[in-house]
Amino acid sequence: ASCGATYVHTTKLLKEFKKSNLIAFEPKGRVKKVKLTDKGMQLASAISELMPKLEEKEAEKKEFKE
Repeated sequence: ASCGATYVHTTKLLKEFKKSNLIAFEPKGRVKKVKLTDKGMQLASAISELMPKLEEKEAEKKEFKE
């Protein structure tokens, strides 16, 4: 599935995530698998908890404008 990001942009983001210790690369032959580190898992969990609250606030803003 495509998310609209270019290869260059994606690799740049992955390098930044690795530098921040959010992901690790696992070589599998010619392929590199990307895996979340413990720090990355903690951040993903925090974002997952926050997203419904942000979506609720966004819905309230739209409702207020109408």
